[in-house]
Amino acid sequence: MLPAILTINTFTLSTYYIFGFIGFLFSLFIVWYEAKRDGFELEKALDIFFVSFGAAALSGYFFKLEIAYFVFWLIVYIWAKHINWSHFRLYDIFSTALYIEFIWVFAGLILTNSFPDYSVQIYLFSLVLLVLFIFGFLFRVKLTSGFTFSLSTIVAGSGLFLLFRSVLVLPFYISLFTISIVTLYLRQKSMSSLPQTFIDRMKSLLKRKNAQLEAEQKSLLDKDPYLAPGRTEENEILDDVNEDLEKELYDKKVNFIRSLQSQVQRALARMRAGKYGVCEVCGKEIGKERLEALPEATRCVQHAE
Repeated sequence: MLPAILTINTFTLSTYYIFGFIGFLFSLFIVWYEAKRDGFELEKALDIFFVSFGAAALSGYFFKLEIAYFVFWLIVYIWAKHINWSHFRLYDIFSTALYIEFIWVFAGLILTNSFPDYSVQIYLFSLVLLVLFIFGFLFRVKLTSGFTFSLSTIVAGSGLFLLFRSVLVLPFYISLFTISIVTLYLRQKSMSSLPQTFIDRMKSLLKRKNAQLEAEQKSLLDKDPYLAPGRTEENEILDDVNEDLEKELYDKKVNFIRSLQSQVQRALARMRAGKYGVCEVCGKEIGKERLEALPEATRCVQHAE
């Protein structure tokens, strides 16, 4: 067993905190990896996790762990709504990240024998968390967003109650179960009928198209007629007319590429919000045929501009 307290000269540090810090670093990697894979802005995703985690830690320190749980997910929900991101997907990413955090925390408890009276319960619950992490990470692409969070909440709440059997926190466990069911219901109600494999394929096409448009914009920077070297030297009137016409065509092409890229990014934003394939005007299904032909479409045929 490891010592519960490490002493270096006059400085003392709890071994438990070291394990917690290592787990936090791993959880940050999970957030970074999953947010990047799903096309979220990395800085914003990490900001949401940092602020929510910090607020939850303070709530748990000054109040109770049960309050910390609700504070964490409430901040994630409010922030996601504010920037129009899918809170269901963020719930999945952050719950998977928290699995790895708590696995390290419980490993610290086991190796330092901090709670000998609950050693069996801690072993079992650590195993449950490990299974949930592996399940959530390996099957994240195939599962409906929000499902990993709901499943983890039900299993974690049930596991805590069965292992520690505290009647005093029974309302908390009931709340966890209720939140899980409500989350699944709202997710099923708000999601489009498009299969996840189709959405992932469209996402790849849109990202590729966005990269191509960015490359086109960069290549056009050197082709602006007004920025051509020596254009002000001995220009004839006819040269000026031709130059103005070329500039007009150039501006139209640049504006078209920018407009198309803006639409592509808009479609990607709809994916992040969990609303891809749903018309932004009437809320009806856009249809796979239209999306196959025009992956960046955010409106149905009736409301197409």
